[in-house]
Amino acid sequence: LSPSLKMTDNGVTAKPGDGLWKTATMMVADARLDYADPTTKNVGSQCLINEASAPAMYEVRLKVEGGLITEIESMTVRRQGAANGFFSPNNLKPEAVFLKMPEASERMTRDQLESITLLYLDYLEGKKSGRDVPFDQGCKRYENGVATASGLSSFNSQSWSFEVTRRILIIDEEAQITWGMFPFTQSANTLVVGEAFKMLGGKIMMIQAVMANMPAKAWE
Repeated sequence: LSPSLKMTDNGVTAKPGDGLWKTATMMVADARLDYADPTTKNVGSQCLINEASAPAMYEVRLKVEGGLITEIESMTVRRQGAANGFFSPNNLKPEAVFLKMPEASERMTRDQLESITLLYLDYLEGKKSGRDVPFDQGCKRYENGVATASGLSSFNSQSWSFEVTRRILIIDEEAQITWGMFPFTQSANTLVVGEAFKMLGGKIMMIQAVMANMPAKAWE
């Protein structure tokens, strides 16, 4: 750990050993998704961790510089108080497409991956329709394990008007996954969504998000 480590847990300043570190008993097998970005020096995970017999969704980003962890940004979501009441831990296990490594013909550049992610954020802000975003025919979006969109027709029928803070923090060129921690309004306390996008061949194949209502200004 860096002597100048900055750490938050659910948007509040924390220190190593706080929060889930005190209560976690077991990591649930096969419910973990990892992504890394050597360019920004960020690495992240979405996973499911048991606290005794109760599951908790956990998302964490580390920034590593010079062999030391300089930043830890974590989010813990439990059944009680889960955003929008969404909490289906059995579905946090990534679908197979998320773990698929791209063929050469499916690979996109870093700029292309970022550009498609920004299109999706435009969609959340009502600047683009679902038809403007290159969703795959079989694309689904999971939020805290709840499928909130499935297939082109569902994305096309939905419209939003959020004011998203655009924190794209990881572009994993090897796995073709982008990830960010996005406050959905500009208020100090808001819905914050840690959202991972799997892309292949110019299309968004799958979206998986962990989200909570929490303070949202710690990383400005």
